[in-house]
Amino acid sequence: MYLAVNTFWETQEIGLPRLEDGRCWIPAADTARGENSIIEGEERLEQGVYVCGPRSVAVFTAEQGRR
Repeated sequence: MYLAVNTFWETQEIGLPRLEDGRCWIPAADTARGENSIIEGEERLEQGVYVCGPRSVAVFTAEQGRR
């Protein structure tokens, strides 16, 4: 699990830690999305970079990627 916090008033690119082969980051929540802050989908981050909105918090889980 990884928690990203952007306390800045502008959007920031957050670099997520590298994972072992075959694993990827999956966003679970992002307060920048307003009322839809809980993310229920198949969104996967292969690149390890996430755009975090101003003054927001994002939560990620690491899971086995699909090949």
